[in-house]
Amino acid sequence: MTVHYIRLIVNSPFPALYYVLARKFGQCYRRCLKLENGKLYGIIIGEKHFFRIGSMASITVTLEERE
Repeated sequence: MTVHYIRLIVNSPFPALYYVLARKFGQCYRRCLKLENGKLYGIIIGEKHFFRIGSMASITVTLEERE
């Protein structure tokens, strides 16, 4: 099993970024939460099955609103 990790800092409004990523990758699960400090936090989980080679790829995206 291969695992990759990427960290990005994006200057974009949180709701717009969450909406785009959730529509593209959130086939299994997507949730946007408001934390106690008022900031938004998003979790997106998706997967894709490749029939030709009988393999599965999964993605987990976590988003954190920052100032």
